[in-house]
Amino acid sequence: MKTNIAICDDEYKICLQMERLLESILLELSIRYEIDIFCSSEKLCLEMSKTNYDIVFLDIELPGMNGVETGKYIREELKDESVQIAYISAKKEYAMELFEIRPINFLIKPLEEEGVQKVINKYLTISKQNNYNFEYKKRGDSFKVPMSEILYFEGKNRKVAIVMKSGADEFYGCLLYTSPSPRDSTSS
Repeated sequence: MKTNIAICDDEYKICLQMERLLESILLELSIRYEIDIFCSSEKLCLEMSKTNYDIVFLDIELPGMNGVETGKYIREELKDESVQIAYISAKKEYAMELFEIRPINFLIKPLEEEGVQKVINKYLTISKQNNYNFEYKKRGDSFKVPMSEILYFEGKNRKVAIVMKSGADEFYGCLLYTSPSPRDSTSS
């Protein structure tokens, strides 16, 4: 699995510095990655309508659409709650404005490897928690649905309906209820 990363800063040298830091960290962790660099939030937003990023390193003080507006666009317009946003700025006073956007972290310029490493570690922890899938077969094809996308299952005769945030599907199967073993319950 590959980690898709976007870096957006109007200072190209900051983008290159971040790219070098990320490459060093990701290679050491043996993580496959792809990094895209953007020097304007408008170009980033255009690409995000076509590409799913796992992490976006986003400068706050951008010309045109600033980083706060870009974060709101990602969360509200694109309805993307899964991408992890790490803000970059030379100023600390934006912290309260960013609360609604739920960033993974806030990095202060000049960038330091330790801060970038913390972002990657936190991303890895989150992605492991969100990495569970439900797998099923339908007409010989296999399907995987992230557990975080599933709303509920419903048994209908010999079929199981899986209702997801993005729609629904059916497959042949049955729902079984198994009672927890005594080891699974905790005593009060």
